Amino acid sequence: MSNLTSRDARLAWLLFGLAICIYVLSAGGHFYSSDAHQKFLVVTAMLEDGIAAIDGGWVQGRHGMRYAWFPLGASLIMLPGYVVGRMLAAALPWLPAHDVERLVISFQNAATTAALLVGVFLVARLLGHRPRAALGAALALGFATMAWPYAKSAWSEPPATLALFLGLICLWWASRPERPDREALRGLAAGGAILGLAILIRQELALVLAGATAWLWVVRDSRRPLSGQALLAFATPILASFALHMAYEYARYGTWLALPNYRLPVSGAAAFGPPEKAYRFLVSPNQGLLVFSPAALLGLAGLRRWCGRAPALAGLLAASLLPLLGFYVFGWGPSSWSWGMRYAYVFLPFLMLPAAEVFERPLRWWMRVTLAAGLAVQLLALPYDFVYLFQRELAATPGARIQVITTDPARGPLVLAYKALPELLAGTRSSWRPPRADEPITQALRQARADMVPDFWWCLYRRAPIAPSLLNGLAAALALAALAFAFALARAAREAANAQGGPATGPPCGV
Repeated sequence: MSNLTSRDARLAWLLFGLAICIYVLSAGGHFYSSDAHQKFLVVTAMLEDGIAAIDGGWVQGRHGMRYAWFPLGASLIMLPGYVVGRMLAAALPWLPAHDVERLVISFQNAATTAALLVGVFLVARLLGHRPRAALGAALALGFATMAWPYAKSAWSEPPATLALFLGLICLWWASRPERPDREALRGLAAGGAILGLAILIRQELALVLAGATAWLWVVRDSRRPLSGQALLAFATPILASFALHMAYEYARYGTWLALPNYRLPVSGAAAFGPPEKAYRFLVSPNQGLLVFSPAALLGLAGLRRWCGRAPALAGLLAASLLPLLGFYVFGWGPSSWSWGMRYAYVFLPFLMLPAAEVFERPLRWWMRVTLAAGLAVQLLALPYDFVYLFQRELAATPGARIQVITTDPARGPLVLAYKALPELLAGTRSSWRPPRADEPITQALRQARADMVPDFWWCLYRRAPIAPSLLNGLAAALALAALAFAFALARAAREAANAQGGPATGPPCGV
């Protein structure tokens, strides 16, 4: 990425610091679902006991043993948090080690999402966008789309999306005609390895491979010859990922390709025809992408100009992502227990790249309204554990199923969050109540969530036997750090704009 400067690197680090401070400050510090807990149990079982079977697994596999319902990659991405948590637990021997590990893992997606913002900023700069336009697109992604609420969770969408984004960008970078052959091979190998990780996390992302490979073949004459060595560099890590996945499937079920976690979504989609599926995916008030991530409209507004700026990258992304979009829209139904359509999360960074074109010019009134609406939607999500919102609605509606609630406009997440505001205010007051001395921390946190205490760790842990002054101090330190990063980022962006001067310069021809 030779046309990036030290000024860009400084802006990227400041953006990362600002994003991670805000994301950590607004996170709950806990697992949001039993899904994440099962994935964590796989990590501990494999590292500590040398087996893949777990207690309470949702699927029965070989020899009557129970296994997690999720692919191996969804557990492997918890390894960094597990390692850091294990080291931290060694320094805090009075706390259960697994509780510390879960705590650290619960913040992992804060770093993942901050890294995704940095990736969008750097790619926009590579394409020739001015620093402030590139920052505008990255910040809109980070705080006016559902990327923000999902930074609170330990769900698999953020890391899978980051891996998919980086993998496709590596392929585009490696295919540029001016790239030396050795660098191109390294780029293809890196792209294959990162895409292989994405597929290990979520197997449906393998649909991207067909389009990406076809694009590499079609542009081989105008971009870069696709030699056997290049194909081998790209395919080897992907094949290794497939082999690892199939070995895990065989160890669990005695078959190479079981895919148990893809049966329920497909069966749930049978009740809807293609037009209704498209409506629910894009504009439904329950989960629609454009409703829960309004800033994506800015990407659509800048798409035509952006395709003219980066035709090769636009072609790669279209070839790669359209098969996946078709699978999600027409193959699967609504996504339960989620803020918006979580299957749509994977498209957010790609939709927001063209938004940099919008930020190259003064924003029109409707664009400012769109950004404000996007920010408001995410701010409404942040104080809640939205899984609890659905659980409370299910408890209040005997016989109801989550698949029905997620399609009822009167019980969409936005409606439930708005209705719960009075209880949220009551929960805020109750967070100052002295904790019970005999109540375990885990039980105290669960009760706090049930009482609608704001879903921020520095609020929830007030109900546990932890000094409030410590919680207040940590939260204040994060808030001050976020302010410092924000001021430094604004100043660095002004300096970069003054140094560049004049109109935005276009990227090298053919990107």
